[in-house]
Amino acid sequence: YRFVDCQELLGNSQSGTRDRLQLQLGLRITTVLVQHSFPAYGVVLDFAGSALDRAAPFRLVYSGDTRPCEDLVVAGAEADLLIHEATHSDDLIAKARSDRHSTVGEAVDIAYRMRAKNTILTHFSSRFEKMVPDVRRYGARAASVSCAVDGMHVSVARLSELPAISIRMTDLLAQEYDGDGAESE
Repeated sequence: YRFVDCQELLGNSQSGTRDRLQLQLGLRITTVLVQHSFPAYGVVLDFAGSALDRAAPFRLVYSGDTRPCEDLVVAGAEADLLIHEATHSDDLIAKARSDRHSTVGEAVDIAYRMRAKNTILTHFSSRFEKMVPDVRRYGARAASVSCAVDGMHVSVARLSELPAISIRMTDLLAQEYDGDGAESE
């Protein structure tokens, strides 16, 4: 095995790495230059068959670190699973802009505009150290959105269960901590 730089996966790369990987793994790889402090890429993986149904295609989109990126929305349209960073809470939009990251609300909006069937938000700042963001405030736009936690594993077959589990986890943590993440008395 060897490390593959995302630049080798660009359509205009002369390395042939993307073609070899696509052939060996049986998938199509699309990389998207996203909006971060330095060159960073989102990736779209189109599997010919999914873990649920070998005959059914499956589209996985990973944002990497980025501000909301329209090119990723277009490339990842109709994703079966979007994994998107949500580093900052919505009240820290100015910080998100300066750090070149997304807020929770922006990530939910990307998922909605991408028409992602399932979304897992990740890469939360330490502000969410004791809590996970409560996505219910975004209403129907967040119906298929859940939040990752350290060590989380999920099978493709159970993706649709995640939003309910995420909401329950938010409620359980809220019983242990007050609204700002500090331990309650």
